[in-house]
Amino acid sequence: MPIVPDQIGRKLGFRVVTDQPLGEQRWIELRIPGADTRVVLYTPPGQEDRVGTPSNVRE
Repeated sequence: MPIVPDQIGRKLGFRVVTDQPLGEQRWIELRIPGADTRVVLYTPPGQEDRVGTPSNVRE
């Protein structure tokens, strides 16, 4: 089943701010309303073992 960001965001209380194709995947950013915190749903190829670990993505 493909990821549907709006459904995930609504269920978790996040807002989808980015949903763009990125190669064979998608770069999806979710934000908590009223906060600077964001969650990125993307796994770089070859780094599947890092799913669920912190990253160093910054604006």
